[in-house]
Amino acid sequence: MSIKDVLASVKSSFTFKKEVKIAGNSYELSVLSMEQEKKVNGYLDGLNQEDSVNYLNELRKSLLSESITAINGTTVDKVVSDVDIEGKEIKKDKAIFLKEFLSDLPSIVIAQLFDAYVDVKEQQEDMLKKEMKYDWFKTPAQREKELEEETKKQEEEAKKSETETKKPETEAGKEPEDVKLTKVTEVKEEEAPEVPKVSKATR
Repeated sequence: MSIKDVLASVKSSFTFKKEVKIAGNSYELSVLSMEQEKKVNGYLDGLNQEDSVNYLNELRKSLLSESITAINGTTVDKVVSDVDIEGKEIKKDKAIFLKEFLSDLPSIVIAQLFDAYVDVKEQQEDMLKKEMKYDWFKTPAQREKELEEETKKQEEEAKKSETETKKPETEAGKEPEDVKLTKVTEVKEEEAPEVPKVSKATR
């Protein structure tokens, strides 16, 4: 067995599909690969995200056009034969063909299919986590907890430093002005020369 055969076997082991039925019709949904997710993001480039309703609809249709692998038991090929407005046979990419099909369905059906896909994806992730065998030094959960604790510690130290910077001069080892004035007055009184008394004989 060549390395290409080994890699192909590994890739196929991550294929996860599940069928969902809506209004008597069945749709086979497959979890997208990273490359397919990248394609979906490419479809959304240039769309106005501020138009949230339209953006969400396009996101759902784009993702489902990549995810759907069969409808009512019939496989959807990567390239589909179709007919244009002039009646000529043309070839369409699966994603384009399915997006046109999905655009003709009620929005509630698209929303339900999308929710089903999210559920299928979560099932796959949960399954892979359970099947993973590895002797952890630190689990991802432990690392996340350590990161949270370190972040909290840094925030507390930053607040403490800020508070110390704003302390009055008395707390920084300096004397307040009223104490300084009192001492200056005392010094002046001590240094003042004594006025000699004038005797009556010298008058």
